[in-house]
Amino acid sequence: MKDPTIPPVVKLKGAALASVMGATLATKTSTAERVAAGTDLNAIRIVPYANPFRTYPLVNDYTKFKKLVEEKNVACYIINTGDFMGKKCQKEDTLGILETIVEGKAKFEKWGPFEDIEIMNDWSGKTGDFTPNLQDKDYVAQLKSAMETRVKSVKDFGEKAGGFDKLPDEALEALEKLVKEIETL
Repeated sequence: MKDPTIPPVVKLKGAALASVMGATLATKTSTAERVAAGTDLNAIRIVPYANPFRTYPLVNDYTKFKKLVEEKNVACYIINTGDFMGKKCQKEDTLGILETIVEGKAKFEKWGPFEDIEIMNDWSGKTGDFTPNLQDKDYVAQLKSAMETRVKSVKDFGEKAGGFDKLPDEALEALEKLVKEIETL
């Protein structure tokens, strides 16, 4: 994920939220991609499950991912490998996160008003402090905007190409719940 409003690591609870966050994965255009002249390589774009080559309905991936979380009890994390509010998440940060999780040393706690998102409470980063400030109105506005972009994307999935990529209603509901929780800040 390369969403500048998401801390370097969060843990998601709930299969619908975990799956829809994968379906609305925010990334940037890679220099390895063939793009039109003038394309902003730094612009954030939604690429479901980081698969720009998918030729089947998006609900297939959504359902399979959801099943992993729901039935196989797989933990779901978002690892932000881009920037967090202007601070680059260095490879040392990402490796430290992954090591801590794999070694079973990661401790997560409820993040602010979010019922289904937890944040690692014992890690601030190898190269800097990445603690999100939920008191910062500018940050909260950007976080809300990022989640509203996801809401719009899910709505668009259901409308474009005759609804080919329509997701179940629960996907949109999970994102709308996040937006409402942000509005309580």
